[in-house]
Amino acid sequence: MAVFDESGNDSTSYPPCVLHDARAEGGQVFVAFGEAAYPPLVALGYPTDGHAMRSLVIAAREHAGLAGEPDEIMYEAEFDQCYLIIDTLDEADTTASVISRAFQDAGTLGQIVDTATKQNR
Repeated sequence: MAVFDESGNDSTSYPPCVLHDARAEGGQVFVAFGEAAYPPLVALGYPTDGHAMRSLVIAAREHAGLAGEPDEIMYEAEFDQCYLIIDTLDEADTTASVISRAFQDAGTLGQIVDTATKQNR
């Protein structure tokens, strides 16, 4: 479960994801990639632009047996950034956890990168 600081941020529960809780302001939970996400992807030859990162998240969710593009998640991918706008904290926790686990295992990350490259959504 995400643990937010006084600013509503959590950069430690699910590295390399950074979560921001905007529910108090009537918003959702935002999930983005921290800087630690990029070196392993570059080492695998995977691009780190916004659309490639979107494809990576979709592939990671599907690899975990989840829907890649559920209604609860809106993907914002432009140029060099990608972030997710998620309706519920549970869905944000699930998605960030899936991504974090993938980055902890080089073999799994490689499989997800291969799938994301082939799908290129």
